Amino acid sequence: MLSWLSGAFSALFGFFECLLLYLVGAIEWVLITVFNLVIAALGACLGPLLALLPSVTLPSLSLGSFVAGANYFFPIDVLMTILAIALPVYLLLPIIRTVLRWLKVSM
Repeated sequence: MLSWLSGAFSALFGFFECLLLYLVGAIEWVLITVFNLVIAALGACLGPLLALLPSVTLPSLSLGSFVAGANYFFPIDVLMTILAIALPVYLLLPIIRTVLRWLKVSM
């Protein structure tokens, strides 16, 4: 008897669902765009400052043939990248914990 009414409500709720998903996507796009613009602005501000630093020439370092052999079994470049990421995180972790504890206490 009222099947046309349930069909109309179903279509209306489907429209509102699509509209909500579109708005969420639009907000996400705006936030990502603003974040990218902030990063570009920081790069534009820091670029000239970094250009003022003197250039450094380091002497050439020759590694032994054992490094090539070790690189065959263990990818040294990947290990160095992981170390470059993990070491600062490991060293900053106590500072971050302390700051978070202070924030927890103050709230």
